[in-house]
Amino acid sequence: MDSLVSVIVLTFNSQDYIGRALKSLRRQTYSGIEIVVVDNGSTDQTRQIVESFGNVVWLSLPHSDMGMARNHGVRHCSGEYLMFLDSDDFYLAHKVESQISAMAARPELEVLFSPAYIYRTGRTQKLGIKSYTHRRLSFADFLAGRCYTLATICIRRSAWDSHSLAFGEGEFGRDGEDWRFQLSLAQKGMAFDILPVPAVVVEIREDSHTSWDIQPRMKALALSTVEELLSGTLGAQLGAGQIQSILDGYRFKLATSQILVGRNVEARATLRHIRTPIKVLVTWALLTLAVMLPSAWIRKLLELTWTKRQDNTFHWCRLPQAISMQIDALNSRHA
Repeated sequence: MDSLVSVIVLTFNSQDYIGRALKSLRRQTYSGIEIVVVDNGSTDQTRQIVESFGNVVWLSLPHSDMGMARNHGVRHCSGEYLMFLDSDDFYLAHKVESQISAMAARPELEVLFSPAYIYRTGRTQKLGIKSYTHRRLSFADFLAGRCYTLATICIRRSAWDSHSLAFGEGEFGRDGEDWRFQLSLAQKGMAFDILPVPAVVVEIREDSHTSWDIQPRMKALALSTVEELLSGTLGAQLGAGQIQSILDGYRFKLATSQILVGRNVEARATLRHIRTPIKVLVTWALLTLAVMLPSAWIRKLLELTWTKRQDNTFHWCRLPQAISMQIDALNSRHA
């Protein structure tokens, strides 16, 4: 008999996407799946669509952040394995079976990840995979801000309980909670690996949760997380130069995001703490341009640069026909 896998799905006014996500779970090649939907107080047709699938656990948690909702889902699920899915992403058909098979073959593993396909709305003919997600990330990678797509995770419930795991909540549960959670797994020294077969598809939309205006808050929270971490025993193990380099990376991203939304005074304050010469030079150049050019121009320039930099972190590929057909079928409202 298949081990029970609980997939915790987060929703909020997701009527345009939730059907696709649930359809991808119903089409898995693995049968023992419990679907737990945690809803943030939807006012559209989300609940009706979810209930039309039948045999889905519905949990209402209005005004929750993403970390709080995931923790709530874990507390109310029954599976031996835990997986997570946001309503606007979806699994490929082999996702659950391939990961459970790998975990069963390696009982020492507590957590398993895989790469994910990324595409921008309307451009399914070309998908990207973050280049570093084909390998097992080190603690230094997580510390530098790298992480896997959370929807690719498979974690044993016994490991969740024995390590007292939880997502951050409140301000730490709204933005970057997926990276912060994975950083904590690495901190705890949990046994994890990567199954190098893409198993999840993520759509990047213009109205996605991670908008430009929240970038400064996300970067500030990430910086505070790493600052706190490096102020403890971990910092004592690293050299001053290495610590400065790590923090400069976060401060540079914070300053850039502040300039992008027109908060130049804050960007100058952030710049005062940056010591890496090239990052100081680039930040000063951006601040100078922000004074010389109309704000709409500088924002557009930074948006284009930011998007291009993001795209360059992906390995772009054309899909095998079988995968392409599967994605097209899930995207079709009539399939």
